[in-house]
Amino acid sequence: MIILCHPQPASSNMHDPLNVALAQSLAAAGMVVLRFNFRGVGRSQGQQSEGRLEPLDLAGAIDTALTFPGINPAKLCVIGHGFGAYTTLLYAPFDTRIRTVVAISLPLFRASSGFPRQFERPKLFVTGEFDEICPLFKLEPFVEQQAGPKGIKVIVGARHLMRGYEEPAAEAILKYVKAWAEMPGV
Repeated sequence: MIILCHPQPASSNMHDPLNVALAQSLAAAGMVVLRFNFRGVGRSQGQQSEGRLEPLDLAGAIDTALTFPGINPAKLCVIGHGFGAYTTLLYAPFDTRIRTVVAISLPLFRASSGFPRQFERPKLFVTGEFDEICPLFKLEPFVEQQAGPKGIKVIVGARHLMRGYEEPAAEAILKYVKAWAEMPGV
């Protein structure tokens, strides 16, 4: 089961081009994928809260996704892009149902003082070669300090929103998720 969290709610939603490409790629590989809008985005109720309450939206998406028939609750992956990556890493350490995380273009300025708790299960950090919000030279020391299994994937030529590089990003993430899904016990 894959949950997709979109970038900045002020300018994006679940129809973000990378989220759409990921949903199509993962679904074509036989995975169940859920995209959702954070509060106050699209037709979602509530007000945007700059990350204070959005983790509750992710919790609700997970609760909903796990009610789908045929879902293996031991194989739950959350993929977040930008603000969605930040929200995912903020929430995931507190929810043992989340077994792996993919954080795309993590806005490092939001995470400059760290997170309340680290996500110690497997995780992949994805950034664009020219990502101005999550540059590799800042991402590498951040990832180095993270507990547990971790990796970094750089999408050559891409910037923060991965515009025009959705397919290479989706392929790299699909490769990681497929390898993780086939691993017993993680």
